[in-house]
Formats: sequence, C-alpha cells, structure tokens
Amino acid sequence: MNSKKFAAEDAAHPMNHPGFVFRELHRGGFEVEALLRGTTLAEERFRDSNARLEFSTLRRFILNAIVATDDPHLGLRLALRFEANYSASTILSAMNAPRCVDGLRNLIRFAHLTFPDIAFAFQSRPAFQSRQTLRTVAGYGFI
Repeated sequence: MNSKKFAAEDAAHPMNHPGFVFRELHRGGFEVEALLRGTTLAEERFRDSNARLEFSTLRRFILNAIVATDDPHLGLRLALRFEANYSASTILSAMNAPRCVDGLRNLIRFAHLTFPDIAFAFQSRPAFQSRQTLRTVAGYGFI
C-alpha cells in the first residue's frame, strides 16, 4: 500500500498528539498564549479531531511547550501519561497482533493514517542459523 507523501508545509499531522500535549499543559496551568505564540493555532482547533497541522506549526508548538515548561524532557514526562488509544487503532492493532512480525506489518500498512510524517519500513532478514551466527551479527557479542 502506498501512502501519500507530504511536504513540510502540508497540513498532514493529526491533532491527537498535539491535542494531548495542549490539554495536559493547559490543565497544569500553563498559559495558552505562551503555548500558541508564533503559530497559526487557536485553542478551538485542538478540539477538532479532524484538524491537521503543518510540520512547522507542530514544531513551533512543541518548542513553545518546552520553553513554557522549562523542561527539555517534556516529551518523556508526558509519555508516562499518554495512553495507546490516543493513537487510534493503528497502535492497538500492532500491540495486539498475534506475532511481533504481524504487529510490524500493521505499522507499515496503517501508520501513515496516524503518523503521516513518519515512514515505517523494516527489512526482513533470515532467521539466525546458530548461536555462533547470533554472536557475530554486526560484530556484537550478544551471547
């Protein structure tokens, strides 16, 4: 399945992740004006589940959030509160696949629906033939 390729100026990124960041910081008492400064965003746009963002707007919003919170690790801290269902069925289908390879195939096939700015591709490699092969893969001593 081929997904559409987006340019940086295309409004392609869904609002689920930025909306989560906005709601968490707004609830935490951070000023809306500081979060939206220099963007084309308005608070109402975060309530529109069909809205999409340009990469430059998303980038500015995230940088504003980091500056407003004075937390360079903001993404990691918010990730602890993020639930998989915020990423729609793409992530849930990958997480609940019967085998890891099936989960990866689901990501390749459907991730562009939730993450249009990220391309997932995985290389298939033959199964390891022996413990010796495993020890020497890429020069690392795994075992």
